[in-house]
Amino acid sequence: MPMPRAVAVFVFAAAAVPLAARAELARHEFQRPEMGVPFSITLYAESDEKAKAAAEAGFARAEVLNAILSDYEPQSELSRLTRTAGSGQEVAAGPELWRMLALGDSMARRTDGALDITVGPIVDLWRRARRSGKMPDADKLKAALAVSGFEKLTLDPARHTARLAVTGMRLDLGGIAKGYVVDEVMAVLKKEGITSALVSAGGDIAASDPPPGRDGWRVMTTALDTPDAPEARVVLLKNSAISTSGDTHQRVEIDGVR
Repeated sequence: MPMPRAVAVFVFAAAAVPLAARAELARHEFQRPEMGVPFSITLYAESDEKAKAAAEAGFARAEVLNAILSDYEPQSELSRLTRTAGSGQEVAAGPELWRMLALGDSMARRTDGALDITVGPIVDLWRRARRSGKMPDADKLKAALAVSGFEKLTLDPARHTARLAVTGMRLDLGGIAKGYVVDEVMAVLKKEGITSALVSAGGDIAASDPPPGRDGWRVMTTALDTPDAPEARVVLLKNSAISTSGDTHQRVEIDGVR
């Protein structure tokens, strides 16, 4: 479920682990494509078997949520809801989808639409612009704007139903869903007995306890490839999360304008 915004690349610096701790916990790294991005789990465990079992459980949770929240998967719960736009139907949402719809609606109202999960038609035009290197057609942009807007999404908190008022509406949870999925994967790892882990889905990163003998997980953003760009920055994470976006890898340049 690629996000409508670009995501900065992260490099995870390997932590030096004291010999005493190394005998008990070993570092394990797993990565596979999930939600349209490289999804990685780095954890410390007592054995290969425990590490693999925990990572598999984490990836399985990510797959389940992607099948619910993706705007790319035609049979996802989100896509099925989107196809009812303009029909007048009130559609019952499952717990995971409802949580994201409610959060998206809350954030849209708090930000006066700066974050808006109804921008799917606009995002689609800009995805095409990235592929073609051409500006979106002005009339198509106007039409996409006309069917977007959080006020066109009606939620019923009592019944957990949603109604999309206008034909052509398309929901896109890319701005918030990855963070939720990362949190859910981290919760699975904790249930599996993993207390020291870092989970990354593109620019959405969560960390639990630090690696053995360290103060935190070392996370570094790469510098932008532009003149006078800020230097790469490093943060230490423990029992916290961070999210970033940037145009290092996802951008379009049209008529010399990036």
